[in-house]
Amino acid sequence: MKISLPLLLLLSLLLLTVQGLKYEVDDSKIFPVATSNSFTYGLTRITVLTSNLFRLEESKSGVFEDRPSLAFQGRDQVVEDLQVKEEANVITMTTNSVQLTMDPNLGLPSILITSISPKSAFSTWKFGDSNKNQLPGTIRTLDQTGPISLYCDDIVDIDPPQGESYHCTMGLFSSSGDAVSVDDVDTPLVDPVTGFWSEEGETATCLSGSADSVDTYVFTHGLDFKQALADYKRVGGAMPIPPRHSLGIWFTRWINYNGFDVDNIVKEYAERSLPLDIFVLDMNWHKKNDWTGYTFDDRLFPYGGGEVINPLKDKLGIKFGANIHDDDGIGFFEKSYEAMASAVNFDTSNNDTVPFMSCSSPDYAYALEDAVLQPLEKEDGIGFWWIDWQQGPTEGGCLGDKYNPTIQLSKLRITDNIRRGEEERSMILARWGGLGNHRYQVGFSGDVDQVTWDRLAYQPYFSATAANVGFGLWSHDLVGPNKEDTELFLRWLQWGAFSSIFRTHDRGMSSGGCADNDSGCNLLHIWDLPQPQFQIARDFLQLRSSLMPYIYSATRTMHDSLLSFLRPMYLDFPAESDAYDACAPDGSMSQFMFGDDMFVAPVVNPADETTNLATKTVWVPPGKWVDVNLGTVMEGPANVDVTASLAETPRFVKQSSVISSKPLTTGAQFATANDPFSNLIFNVYPSSTGASSGSAHVYEDDGQTNAYFNSNDYVKLDFKYDISDEGEISAKLDTTGSYDGAPSTRNVMVKVWNCPFIASSNVHYNANELSCTFSLDESSDIKFTFGSDLSGIKGIISRANAAKSLLDEAQEAPGSMTGGQVHSAYLTKVASLGSILSHAIGVNDFSIFDDAVANAWDLLDLAKSEIDDLKKEKEDDEGSSDATINRIVQARALLEF
Repeated sequence: MKISLPLLLLLSLLLLTVQGLKYEVDDSKIFPVATSNSFTYGLTRITVLTSNLFRLEESKSGVFEDRPSLAFQGRDQVVEDLQVKEEANVITMTTNSVQLTMDPNLGLPSILITSISPKSAFSTWKFGDSNKNQLPGTIRTLDQTGPISLYCDDIVDIDPPQGESYHCTMGLFSSSGDAVSVDDVDTPLVDPVTGFWSEEGETATCLSGSADSVDTYVFTHGLDFKQALADYKRVGGAMPIPPRHSLGIWFTRWINYNGFDVDNIVKEYAERSLPLDIFVLDMNWHKKNDWTGYTFDDRLFPYGGGEVINPLKDKLGIKFGANIHDDDGIGFFEKSYEAMASAVNFDTSNNDTVPFMSCSSPDYAYALEDAVLQPLEKEDGIGFWWIDWQQGPTEGGCLGDKYNPTIQLSKLRITDNIRRGEEERSMILARWGGLGNHRYQVGFSGDVDQVTWDRLAYQPYFSATAANVGFGLWSHDLVGPNKEDTELFLRWLQWGAFSSIFRTHDRGMSSGGCADNDSGCNLLHIWDLPQPQFQIARDFLQLRSSLMPYIYSATRTMHDSLLSFLRPMYLDFPAESDAYDACAPDGSMSQFMFGDDMFVAPVVNPADETTNLATKTVWVPPGKWVDVNLGTVMEGPANVDVTASLAETPRFVKQSSVISSKPLTTGAQFATANDPFSNLIFNVYPSSTGASSGSAHVYEDDGQTNAYFNSNDYVKLDFKYDISDEGEISAKLDTTGSYDGAPSTRNVMVKVWNCPFIASSNVHYNANELSCTFSLDESSDIKFTFGSDLSGIKGIISRANAAKSLLDEAQEAPGSMTGGQVHSAYLTKVASLGSILSHAIGVNDFSIFDDAVANAWDLLDLAKSEIDDLKKEKEDDEGSSDATINRIVQARALLEF
């Protein structure tokens, strides 16, 4: 234990008052030593970090800790509204939100923080208060773990896999608005000069010389959860924007791939027009002497990985990652053995393994990164590392708990390029190591232990809840059980399309003895799905890729404010009690915000065996929201039951808002995530009956380097539209900023959903999906004619056609040659509604258009009755099969929404 600071450390801390922390992405803006916002009274120190965030310290030695911890780093903050009044028996610190009082003679135990904001749900907090109604955050992994509580008190007696710690971390706020305190006294400190651990795993306890020391951060944000995250970002550091390809489509598989296999997988994606951005080699890529390895297996890759990987990178733009388990150290059989041993002065005379020491030895840690891993990156094309650490929390010189290899290795590999002076962004795939790990992403939740519906249902909950600690990029295995349950695989892929990271992977169960069983192995290839499920899956992969402008812009928001784009509903609607139940671990409700203007409710339960539709309850937040699948406008707050066919994932867009996307070209779709946004579509969801206005913000940079931060090299595109009561539309796009490689021109289209009648030769009207598309440059010539409400008309057309198609397959559609010409063919008529609307647009006849819309619901009711009659006829006909009757039941169910 140390009770005084050595001279070198004092000098380092003085330097940090004018120079930021080393090697973090925002190191130039992070200053650990508080200056004007810190106040010392005897053995007590109070630091006012923001209007609602305080650091409270007590040191028995009278020496306080100024070095950054892994969780809290930027303590030098300007709080402009702060007023401090010092009297003999009371210290008063007042911000525009709260007031802190303390008797300087009594110290911390006398501290009371009281709200002075009438709008805040926070009331009072006194020192020693427990965290009431604190929301959960996240845990290290789901390895060998099914649905588990994320409330740390619930799992304290549960043994994690491999003797690890769960690193369970609770959220930074409370559902009741009560204050939340975070204990930082045992968090590892970071050397402010080297960026490495401080020696001997020092914590604030070590410095103070007493286990009774206090180092606590108090969040008094009430229900302003977004501000709590933004304030934590100021003191905890920014999340680097990940390389843009990380948000695209990943593929990895636990199998013994060689170069031929890698080429063949890429070929399979190309032939099926499937997007692919990242290919990750699981652990089979390296030599098999140990569980880990750092040398390509020359039986699989005779001349290293570069001859296979580099052409695919250079020609197609596909990025590659590889799996490693660092704990085994560097064996004599490794290509880099001598270089590593030389770097750390290790005796190689007996061919002993260089032991893993990345926690205890900076020399080892940096040699591993530079002498072992960097050649694989530069020569063999490995762009990032999948840190598959599961060997225990005390390996490599770590002390365990918050001082663990998981966060240490993640920190090293995210900051490697900064340390080397390189501009290229770093990325990892690794588990959670504790508070502060938001700076090192993306997250790997471990191998899914069972491919079952309850595991699928848990993943959205797990991902969304991690937003409460700013960890917004969890990656889960997307996988299917076997060929007997392709529905589950399809639903898993659909959830993946709206998850933080889309990564298909299995833990080795897609091959093995199961290959010779009737049911087969786990499904991993998209093309393992039968038609039409394959086509549906491809549509969702392409949808994910097309939403890149919206998703990538949301990651900029994560960087700026630590607000995850996939987050619980209550982060946006904290005063709504139903928002806290909208995403449950058992999947009874499963929805989340997806960016600022959309929420998604993935299907996580099997379809009804009779109707072949999945049913789920959705909480609709306050305001009006458009069901993207059906075009129905719903008004909240309300709980509603919705159905979803296999082709549908319920998702809802805030009415009047705009979702940015980009068109995808036909054919091979490699590395589309990295493409500049030279072609943009602004998807507008206005009112279909009157005036509307909205906006969207698109963020763009080079997607690959840190120039966005170091040089402010990026572009912001601000789109705004306004539709008047007369139907006139004005739309404009303002562009600011630039970066190397930014498009010099852009093709910008506006796509209006639930589009009213429109007469213009410059507009493409798709009546079957009720959308109209036109060039931004020609928007001033566009005018809508409002009429009957278009809410749900898209659903009538799509569902009626799905029902008709189902009956046509058995030649049972009413009114067909074989389906009974005595029927009036109401189903066929309503299914052909799109053709009527298209004709009306073509001949510029509003009355035809409006009459068709006005009568659509009545026509749908007639179609329902017609199918009911058909069902009764078949039931009365002894020659009708149960299969035919079931088909009719399914067709009828499609018309209820």
